[in-house]
Amino acid sequence: MGKQTKFQNLLKFTSFLLQFRAIKRVVLIPGTNLWENDAEHSYQLALLAWFIVEDQKLKLDLSKILSLALVHDLVETYAGDTYLFGKKKYKDSKQIRETEAFGQIKKNFPSIKSVHKLIAEYEKKDSEESKFVYALDKVLPMVNIYLGGGVTWRKKKVNLQMLREAKDSKISLSKDIEKYYKIFIRILEKQPELFYVETKKKERKTGLKTQK
Repeated sequence: MGKQTKFQNLLKFTSFLLQFRAIKRVVLIPGTNLWENDAEHSYQLALLAWFIVEDQKLKLDLSKILSLALVHDLVETYAGDTYLFGKKKYKDSKQIRETEAFGQIKKNFPSIKSVHKLIAEYEKKDSEESKFVYALDKVLPMVNIYLGGGVTWRKKKVNLQMLREAKDSKISLSKDIEKYYKIFIRILEKQPELFYVETKKKERKTGLKTQK
């Protein structure tokens, strides 16, 4: 492979990463009207995972955890982000879209086999490290929205019951993350104002009641 070809490949992967950064997520950045993107999310996830592993002195492979966190959403570059409470048809197609996207990554970038391996490991969730990153990935958006005062939840009409039904079983894959999650849930239960509350509209009176 010539030097020019190697540089062209570098440009191609850099362009891929720019596409990745352009994928928006349904999580408002606290204090702004901006939706976070996949690159910001992955970077934050990696550093938060790093903090937890060292803070709790967990016996996990930190290098693998950081790598998994950085690549875990790369398939969304081609598949797009799938909003947890989005349209059913789109959510149902998630697995197909992401499988096809993974195939496209392997085809377009055959040399980064270690990345291919990590993406597959994350999808299978067959290691303690992949379970850890997967569970933390489910908690982190909640933490960001909480720190932003619950704006995203209210804007998207989400309540605590909806969150728990969608996340409890997934987060339970990692006992290390589930410990944080249980504490967090108790905090959220005491702050119902963070969530969307459906209010019934009062019927307008259009005439006088008939006296009997």
